[in-house]
Amino acid sequence: MEIKQYVETQKAQLKEAISGLLIKPRLVIVQMNDDPASNAYVKGKLKDCDEVGIISELIKLPLDTSEEDLFKLLDELNSRDDVNGYIVQMPLPKHIDEEKVIMAISPEKDVDGFHPISVGNMMIGKKSYLPCTPHGVLVLLKT
Repeated sequence: MEIKQYVETQKAQLKEAISGLLIKPRLVIVQMNDDPASNAYVKGKLKDCDEVGIISELIKLPLDTSEEDLFKLLDELNSRDDVNGYIVQMPLPKHIDEEKVIMAISPEKDVDGFHPISVGNMMIGKKSYLPCTPHGVLVLLKT
């Protein structure tokens, strides 16, 4: 099966599964850069969510947002019941400590799978979000 055809089949199956849910999943993307590659990646994520019925929300912060304000937002996202998962799009501005950001993301909402608890859960086979790109490559190699 051709990759494009495989992806379309997977999206159709996902859309059908999501259409049966009473409460639609919500993904939030926090972006604090104006990197062209990141912009394209975010645009693709939003498009994919829309195609399968996932509610997506982009929070685009100014480049000069303070670490304190970013962490307030992350705390809010961690506590929001309507947010199933979120991504902090890398790269971040130089004044933001990426490691601190990764540690501030609740492992239960860590869609990228970067938090050490998420990585540990993956390693021992416990339920966790899997990093999209590596997981996708492995799935494609198996098909």
